Amino acid sequence: MIERLLENWLDKANERSFQLPFCQALAANGHTILHISRHCGMELGKDIISIDPEGVICAYQLKGVGGRKMTLNQWREQLGNQISPLVMQSVVHPSIPDSTPHHAYVVTNGEFNEEVLYEIATWNKARIDDGMPNRQLKTIVKGEMLDMFKILQTDFWPTELDDAKTLLELYLAHGTGPLPKEKLGKLFLSVLPFKTKADEQPTKTACSRAIASCGILCSLAICSFINRNNHCAEFEAWTLYFCYVLGLAEKWNLPEPFWKAELELASNAMYGALKGCCDELMNRAHFVETDPLADKGIYDVRMTYLLGLMSVYGLWRHDPPKIPWDNDKALNHDGFLRIFCSERKTQVHIWGEAVVPGLIATYLYQRRIDPTPAPDDLLMKHLEDIIRANQPGTEYALASPYYEAEAVLPYTWIRSSGTW
Repeated sequence: MIERLLENWLDKANERSFQLPFCQALAANGHTILHISRHCGMELGKDIISIDPEGVICAYQLKGVGGRKMTLNQWREQLGNQISPLVMQSVVHPSIPDSTPHHAYVVTNGEFNEEVLYEIATWNKARIDDGMPNRQLKTIVKGEMLDMFKILQTDFWPTELDDAKTLLELYLAHGTGPLPKEKLGKLFLSVLPFKTKADEQPTKTACSRAIASCGILCSLAICSFINRNNHCAEFEAWTLYFCYVLGLAEKWNLPEPFWKAELELASNAMYGALKGCCDELMNRAHFVETDPLADKGIYDVRMTYLLGLMSVYGLWRHDPPKIPWDNDKALNHDGFLRIFCSERKTQVHIWGEAVVPGLIATYLYQRRIDPTPAPDDLLMKHLEDIIRANQPGTEYALASPYYEAEAVLPYTWIRSSGTW
């Protein structure tokens, strides 16, 4: 069943959906991932850059065709102008010396029809005739990717009926609602070796393979959310994965090389999800969902959550991960974040203790952009609101951090002011 599910997922995936699982599989096979594209105008035909176990630089261009065969017209229209930069232009990266030779790959979740294969063969032969035999274009198709994923799933993916049911429920979710974090956490526990027979410590290699396998499983489980551009759910899923992997590393005292690559990939996915959320907010005329009257009770909750996420993104952009390229649009994010967070910093709705991390992120980001005492005053106000709500004898004590908004709001009295 798992193999059929993998194949079905790969058929439906777009480039963004299978990009991170492909990187997880490369890392599990000994590759060092240097760059994952955020699909900007500066990618120069290279979505992924890695160093293989033999030290060879590899550059990959990803193209989703939904499990079908790519036609010659599709090849020429969608990839024709990217092949030459992919193969002929040197890889530009601070960790790679200039003009270092590299292997170039086109990766697809489908196949190529005969005309495309002939076009690739002709292109490669022309490079040989021009005296550049090392400038060859290679391909990785759906079947090869499935084999990479199947190798990792062995002995690690859900085998119990209840766990397989959880995976199917996540996979078949609509993708527009909140992430079912409890289900996803249960799935991670079924894959990662926190508990073993007789509580014996698993081998470091087994833990490393389980971590890589769990990363692919995470991508599969949340594919509906990714395809629906549910950036918040995507961010939460990879944050959850990040925490579970750290928990496993701490439990078994795993050395850094056995989990660092996977956490860097997860971190990249988290940052990319926040960036995608910021892009969407910048293009929205308003932030109301569905009917304005029906959305009235949820609007303040949503905006409080987004304020926390965008504050995290703002802090991250002040101290960004390794991003060798970023597009011009992303450079406008800093200005938008300043305005968005500053305008909404006093409009939060403290519906439960689960909002506290977002409030702390808001405070820390405001301290970065506002040198006045205003951020400290705002933090004191939030503390007073929380203390007042939780004082002895109150009728409206805040829900504990283990309850999320959708579980709390039906039982709360929401005032128009957004306070308790």
